[in-house]
Amino acid sequence: MVASRMIRIGRYLRALPRELWNLYPEQVALFSTFGVAGAVVFVYKVRKYGTEGIQPYYRGHYEVVRPSDPVALNWRPPEVILSPFIYR
Repeated sequence: MVASRMIRIGRYLRALPRELWNLYPEQVALFSTFGVAGAVVFVYKVRKYGTEGIQPYYRGHYEVVRPSDPVALNWRPPEVILSPFIYR
C-alpha cells in the first residue's frame, strides 16, 4: 500500500535530524549551538531595534507633539540646554 505524500513528508522530516547527525556530526553540533543562539540574537535585535534604520541613541522612537501639549511645555529649547561655547 502506498502512503500519501503528506505521510511520507512527515516521516522524512522526523528522520532528517538523525540522518544529518549520522552524516555530518560536527556541522550539526556547531549549528545547533551557535546557529540557534545566533538566530535568537538576530530575532531579539530585530524586535528591539526594528528595521527602519538608525534611530537616536536616547530612545527607540520619535514623539511628535504640538507646542501647546503639556509634555512639550516642560521641554527646554536647545539654546538653553547647550553650553555657550558651542555657539561661537
